[in-house]
Amino acid sequence: MNAAPHTELAVADASRLVERLGADTHPMQQYRELTTNAIEAVAQRDGDQTIVWDVDWRHLSDTDGQQRKLSIADTGIGMTAEQMRDLINHLAASGGYKGRGDRGNFGVGAKIAAGVRNPTGLEYRSWPLEGTPSVVRFGRSRDGRWGLLPLPLPDGTTDWTVELDDTDMPDSIRQAGCGTQVTLMGEKPQQDTTRAPRGADGRDWWLLRYLNTRYFELPRHATILVRPVCRAATPTDGRIPKLERVNGMRALLELHATHAGSTHLPGGPDAPAATAHWWILNEDSGERRRHAHKWQASGHMAALMDGEAYETLPSTRGGYQRLQEFGVRFAYDRVVIYLEPDREDRRVVANTSRTRLLFDGDDLPWGTWARAFRRALPDALRELQENAASRHGSEDRREAIARRMSVHAGVYRLPAYRPPATQRAPRAEPSTPRESSSEPRRASQRATGSARLKRTEVHTVTDARAPVRAAEPWEALPQCRWVSVDDGTRAAGDLEDRAARYDAEDHALLINADYRPIQALISHFETTFADVPGARPVIEAVVREWCETALCEAVIAHQALSGSPAWSNEDLGRLVDEIGLSAALAPVVALTHHAARTLAQRLGKRQP
Repeated sequence: MNAAPHTELAVADASRLVERLGADTHPMQQYRELTTNAIEAVAQRDGDQTIVWDVDWRHLSDTDGQQRKLSIADTGIGMTAEQMRDLINHLAASGGYKGRGDRGNFGVGAKIAAGVRNPTGLEYRSWPLEGTPSVVRFGRSRDGRWGLLPLPLPDGTTDWTVELDDTDMPDSIRQAGCGTQVTLMGEKPQQDTTRAPRGADGRDWWLLRYLNTRYFELPRHATILVRPVCRAATPTDGRIPKLERVNGMRALLELHATHAGSTHLPGGPDAPAATAHWWILNEDSGERRRHAHKWQASGHMAALMDGEAYETLPSTRGGYQRLQEFGVRFAYDRVVIYLEPDREDRRVVANTSRTRLLFDGDDLPWGTWARAFRRALPDALRELQENAASRHGSEDRREAIARRMSVHAGVYRLPAYRPPATQRAPRAEPSTPRESSSEPRRASQRATGSARLKRTEVHTVTDARAPVRAAEPWEALPQCRWVSVDDGTRAAGDLEDRAARYDAEDHALLINADYRPIQALISHFETTFADVPGARPVIEAVVREWCETALCEAVIAHQALSGSPAWSNEDLGRLVDEIGLSAALAPVVALTHHAARTLAQRLGKRQP
């Protein structure tokens, strides 16, 4: 019996599929797709292998300088009209000839990512090594369908392909003798597609920065050049910026790193094995900032597959937070980590539009990798953490305490003391008899008001006599000096098992770093953050900051209560003697709570 033939699945509404998939891609993805196509094209020939992102000068000239469009030209072997019709007008065509390789980059990727953002057209002009040069345009027709758009012929008719002559060649293709140029026409004829799209960084250098950041490593056979945004009307204009070479992140990181290495992370059922490639950038942050328009020159993380970076988070939108999860709590602006899953683990794949990596159809297991990397933190990164944390711990805490107090300004301004009514002295009777009539009283009021007005006028004119504003408590905090037997700043027996001493003449607090409650707090948090390299100096700095806050508040209370008849000088002195200041640090629960919140911000949250 004859078996029925197999029928292959067909796409009933390809245009709708193009629109839907295109909506899921990042606006920058189109430049990756077209660049990768070009890389595969030039790999199929010997000799000149050049890819150039530039203004389409021919189109600019043809439109009298009115339409500036971005184009990419490669020196591959080119395509014939028939090849372009077959490849460009099929949704998932995968280069069936040697000019486009066998990975399908000229299939779904370019049509989805680039096509949807250029409904006016992606114009392909190709000069094949053998055959007639021609042009086709892929875009959206007026009725909303995607495919090849009809092009006008000299006789007034239209066709899907139009023959070219050699006068339209870009310079790079002219030198090589063959190649393909793709021009991005945009959403409308007047759109300048050389300008940075939404989501791009680097201003006029946006495309160079994107390609450097997206491609971790470029094939040696290809030279990729990008011209920054220029506003010249002709290619001979002397104001045109020169073409810049795309180097890729590996070359740039190796150029600017002081340390580098790789750490193997074992796999399991919940995560594939991976290699964590890491770099420590040099300390010259100013120099790196000056080149930030060309590449991502500060700390960041990304996933890596087949020489391309995926899921690179900007530092200000989660990039630094992910580094902290990997144990890089300090100096994270100098650390770069790329996670490369095991190539043999087929559970990790790129999504259809190649914008993300998926593990078993879900997000990458960043949390599992982070825990593994923290356990195996390289020595160079651990040393960086400890050194940076030490510098962090030596920062002046006075400004932070003053800023914290100023937020609660009203709490520190006590109202004037008023004794209970039963304790008030009776009001004295006036020494002169009351006025018998209202007229003399009004005359007295007018005279008093006149005198008050005169005093006000004199006070307003004479600035030197104006009252001086009293300093707020947080504007005149006592100086805090820490002393310890270990470093020789405190003699044994002095301040023994006491928190601090206040010197009113110098307006300074001498704080005992060896005081047991303070050391107990430090030990408690050292246990809590035992897995964080370099945590000790940060913990010590935070605990000291909150102890200084409590002690400074005791001094402020001493000053605020002075002058009250209910507080004698002896009682006021007790507030800031060694026993009173030790009592100021007695609320251990409050101190622990505040210090824990600050440490969670700097070292990461911990489960209670």
